[in-house]
Amino acid sequence: MKMIHVSVIIPMYNAKEHIRETLNSLVVQTYNLFEVIVVNDGSTDKSVEIVNTFKSKLNINLISIPNKGAANARKLGIQTAKSDYIFFLDSDDLVPKNAINALY
Repeated sequence: MKMIHVSVIIPMYNAKEHIRETLNSLVVQTYNLFEVIVVNDGSTDKSVEIVNTFKSKLNINLISIPNKGAANARKLGIQTAKSDYIFFLDSDDLVPKNAINALY
């Protein structure tokens, strides 16, 4: 089993316009000992389907809950995290390819 050093937590609500680009910016990271926790906060669009297409490219844990807001989604992400280090992204954020390496 691969060590997990960083947990990337992404709260998501109706993010079909941006989530693909956000996840693509994680696929190309130079540091790969991280997990991605996407907390679907009651999305009603195609966001979940888009995230599912990345499961073969990233170590993704997709959690779906009824809409309770981003703060609640982040809290659930922290509770689910398998690492000591947390990196929050919003579902429309893009990060440079060395972002996780630099932060770690």
